[in-house]
Amino acid sequence: MTRDIDVPGPRADAFAPTDRSDPSYPKSLVDYCFQEFLVRDGQLLQVYEELLNIAYWIRGFAPHNVLEVGTRGSTFFLLSRLATGKKVAVDICDMRAKLHHFMFGHEWCFFQGNSQVLEMQQAVSSYCDRFDLIFIDGDHRYEGVKRDFENFRPLLSKRGVILFHGVDPDHVFKGREGGDAWRFWRDLDEGSKTLLCCSRSNGAIEVMGQRCHFGGFGIWSPT
Repeated sequence: MTRDIDVPGPRADAFAPTDRSDPSYPKSLVDYCFQEFLVRDGQLLQVYEELLNIAYWIRGFAPHNVLEVGTRGSTFFLLSRLATGKKVAVDICDMRAKLHHFMFGHEWCFFQGNSQVLEMQQAVSSYCDRFDLIFIDGDHRYEGVKRDFENFRPLLSKRGVILFHGVDPDHVFKGREGGDAWRFWRDLDEGSKTLLCCSRSNGAIEVMGQRCHFGGFGIWSPT
């Protein structure tokens, strides 16, 4: 397992932000994430309208301390700029080279390893033991989503929520390996759940020839 804290990448800050008080700030972040070079590099696999709506929701929620389980770069960038406090990312692959481009000036930490084991939860909690927002976007198999949920749920703050990706019930990966997050979301029968799925999209990204139904966000609260 490796961990790295606040080491700047070759580009000090790749994003020239709109003023944070500007109402359009979340949109400017999402538009940046959808730049062609990030999409081409595989750092984004989202439906534009879904990510835009979630960005505005996160802006209003104003989380303090965020954790992303399964990171490719762009969404961690977005979460970090809409949150205060500590920012933490976990992935089985070493993503530091990509994350450094985004995270200069932030209090952050990256953990490489299996997100589904207790040792990873303990390592994360040694750096930050309470999160207002936990984004689960790693292993999309049913058992993988379930283990990530159970492993990191104890780290929620009193106002904390868990955000899931890939919960669209009409997901293009439905019935295929890696497309079972929607099933776990369906079976999650406690707390409160809010589902956001885009039925029509501008087609900013296509996956398997589809312009929508390859995502879906679920917001879960234990109360």
